Amino acid sequence: MPWRAETVVTTLTHLASYNPSRTTLTVVNNGSVTITISQDEGNIAAQGFPLTAGGGATLNRRQGDEPELALFAVADSGSQNVRIHEGLGDVDLPAAGTEATS
Repeated sequence: MPWRAETVVTTLTHLASYNPSRTTLTVVNNGSVTITISQDEGNIAAQGFPLTAGGGATLNRRQGDEPELALFAVADSGSQNVRIHEGLGDVDLPAAGTEATS
């Protein structure tokens, strides 16, 4: 899936819906102030992860993250531009107690 732009404002902004096929989810703050992202729409301030201007984060199922969950954001001020990328497809996860090989 290609990159797409979203605008994050000072109220709850929905960045991505639940998608069980999503294997990675990347958010890059292309704005000028910090935004906070969270999979918990009810408590972004306490449960969220701040992304400073120019910062980014990737949730990767292979590394134990849960990119399939919905993602929300709030900006510290104004309207902030962010970039979203969703990776879709199957992921071969190693069996419990084994290591992944490349």
